[in-house]
Amino acid sequence: MEAEVRAILAEVVREPADSAGLFTMLLDRFGALGGVDLDLP
Repeated sequence: MEAEVRAILAEVVREPADSAGLFTMLLDRFGALGGVDLDLP
């Protein structure tokens, strides 16, 4: 798991090849996982 996190972080912090922002990259990578519903007090 640590190696996967390192690979993700290395991919995110390197210079982008296109104009996609950090949020767009993360949404593309993890968007299929869905969101989290939190019960707020």
